Amino acid sequence: MDNYLVKNRLSSYFLTMVDLEARQLSETARTVSSVHLTDLLTRIRFMDDIQRFITSQMQILQAATNDSVLPGMFEQS
Repeated sequence: MDNYLVKNRLSSYFLTMVDLEARQLSETARTVSSVHLTDLLTRIRFMDDIQRFITSQMQILQAATNDSVLPGMFEQS
């Protein structure tokens, strides 16, 4: 049941969606790196870069103070 009276209800929705997309991105990056990157150190650095990107996006979302800034987070400028 949706509760429309909760103050930041969209932030939990966006947090859930970002988490799902982050998992998918990480899985795709792992698959691509295992097929195309033969050097182990390069593969590890690539996966670290992907994980840092995911972490930074999650921090931006968690730092949002209201729901009005969240939809614009995903738009390209």
